[in-house]
Amino acid sequence: MHENSYRLLDYPAYIDESIDSLNDLKPHYVISSVIFLGDPEIAQLDFYKAELSLGFKTSKHSTIRKQGKLKTYGSWMAGQNFMATCVAVPLNTTSQEVLRRVCLMHLFEQLNLLGIEEFKMDSRDELSIRKRFLNIYDQSTLEYLKRTNSGFSRSNLTFHNDREDFRFSMTDFVAWNVRRHLGTPQTNYVNYLRNRLEIFVLPEQKIEANLSPCKEIG
Repeated sequence: MHENSYRLLDYPAYIDESIDSLNDLKPHYVISSVIFLGDPEIAQLDFYKAELSLGFKTSKHSTIRKQGKLKTYGSWMAGQNFMATCVAVPLNTTSQEVLRRVCLMHLFEQLNLLGIEEFKMDSRDELSIRKRFLNIYDQSTLEYLKRTNSGFSRSNLTFHNDREDFRFSMTDFVAWNVRRHLGTPQTNYVNYLRNRLEIFVLPEQKIEANLSPCKEIG
């Protein structure tokens, strides 16, 4: 990937999370972003030609069919031009909303270093009523960075239904696979993301006192 050949300021970052990890050996909360550098119209056409869906995990299907879908999705991802960044932290008794805020702050900072100013997130106001009105917490994280770091002065965050754009599905695929990569011995699908993925793992014992991430390349 030759980042210098792209004006990254012109590209938005699509952001999503993965937390369904209670069965993992080492459960993590993961938030990821994808910066898609290709032609979205061509990629979307190929996406549907491959009979992929925006809900890539296809949990209602059998294990064999699900694995087949994941391999097809991974092969499609391997043929796309994108950059992915993930921030992860071990799950513990800390509120998941607190973990999300810590990870999101680090993700915003990493994207800001790349020159990204436009952030698009999967809206949580589309979820069940008990989880509504949570977008304001994500917005407040960016507003805090705007107040404390002039480099975020032009940054903008919008919220979307993740089924409106295949790039949210790409982000979900990245987050889900990084969570598995960190938490279980099953790392097959993360190989499709090789050389396009950067992972920052926050050590659990330093969440409150030190927000400096340990960098790990997937």
